[in-house]
Amino acid sequence: MRLDQIKARDGVEIPCGIWDAEGDIILYMHGIESHMGWFADMAGKLQDDGFCVYAFDRRGSGLSKEERGHIASYRILINDISDVIGSIRRDYPGRHLFLMGVCGGGRFAADFASFAPEAIDGLILVSPAIKTKVTLPLASKVDVLLNSFISPKKKIPTPLNGDMFTKNERYIKFIKNDTLSLHHLTARFYRELIMMDMALAKKIFSLDIPILTVLAEDDAIINNDAMVKWHEKLKTSDKTLKLFTGCCHFLPFQENVDEIVSFIADWIKIRTRHR
Repeated sequence: MRLDQIKARDGVEIPCGIWDAEGDIILYMHGIESHMGWFADMAGKLQDDGFCVYAFDRRGSGLSKEERGHIASYRILINDISDVIGSIRRDYPGRHLFLMGVCGGGRFAADFASFAPEAIDGLILVSPAIKTKVTLPLASKVDVLLNSFISPKKKIPTPLNGDMFTKNERYIKFIKNDTLSLHHLTARFYRELIMMDMALAKKIFSLDIPILTVLAEDDAIINNDAMVKWHEKLKTSDKTLKLFTGCCHFLPFQENVDEIVSFIADWIKIRTRHR
C-alpha cells in the first residue's frame, strides 16, 4: 500500500491509500468513527485477487488535516467523492470502478450513487447505516437541532462503541488502541447527514446500476429486517442481497473475511467479464 494525496476542487488534500494491481478498481468509503486504516487488511486481500483498491479518509477523519468530526455542508463530501473518482478515472482510463461503503460509508456511497450514478459501474453496500438500530439519544438530537446553526462546531458524541463492531480479539484491541478513530461529530455534521439523506436517499430506488447489499447476521448497529425491505424496493435489474451468518457488524474484522472477500470479488468479476 502506498499513501497519496488527491487534491479536491477547493484545494484541500484528501489522504488516500492505494493498493495497486492490474484489475478493476474498488473505491472504499469508511464509516463515521473509522478511517481507511480499518480496511487495510481486506484491501490487501482484494489486491491479491487482482483488484486495484483505493480508500480515502473523509475530511476531519483519520489522516485528514481538516477539523476533526466537522463538515460545513454535505455537498463538500459529495464533491470530494466526485474528485477522488475523477482522479482515479484519469489515472486508470478504461477500468471499471465499483464504489464500496461500510457502515456510515455505505450511507455516503448510496447517497453519492443517487447523485451521480454515471460515475460508477456498480455499488457495494456492506452493513450500510441506512436503516439502523442505534441512534442518538433524545438529548443529543435536541442538541443537534439547537446548535447546528448557533454553535455548529459543538462536539456531540456518536452513539457507537467498540464492542459493536467485532468479537475478534485482535481487532477489539486494534479499535481500543486506535488514536485516529472519531468519537464525536459536530452539530453541523449531524445536520448535514440528515440534509444529505433528504436530498438524495430516495433517488437510489430508481437507479439501474448493479447493487450488492451485504449484511451481517449478528449486527448490533444495522436493522437487517429493515435493510432487506429497503433492498427489495430497489428497481435496478441487477441487485444482490447476501447475509453472512455468525458475523458482527464490521465484516472486514470477521474471522471468515476470506469468504467475504471471495464473494465480493466473484460478484464484481461476473459483472465485468463481458463489459
